[in-house]
Amino acid sequence: MPLTSTERRLNLAWLLVVALPSVGLCISCLRSAHTPWQFALGVASVACIAAALLRHVPTYSALAPRDFMSRSFPLLFASYVPSVIGHWQGGLALVALVHPLICYLFIASRERLHEWARRR
Repeated sequence: MPLTSTERRLNLAWLLVVALPSVGLCISCLRSAHTPWQFALGVASVACIAAALLRHVPTYSALAPRDFMSRSFPLLFASYVPSVIGHWQGGLALVALVHPLICYLFIASRERLHEWARRR
């Protein structure tokens, strides 16, 4: 069954909500790198987010939101880890690491949201 426009928009919103903060973390990690390790972690994070986007952007209009979010989450979450380690600032870094988990719990695992998008 083809996806509705609401399901495609939900998939695109998922990518934006989870990927944009990761891109910001990558930029801040690269800009504030004081050691080669911090720079390498920033580059690893950029590579991870680029791989996630190159892999999942073409499929956002083909997969149902639940499948799309479940398949894209591990790689998107992995893009946060190197930049958080490279740009460690205590509690603020932990909040940045918890953001994708909260998004997954409140967006990807909401069956009512997926049903609403399918019916609409």
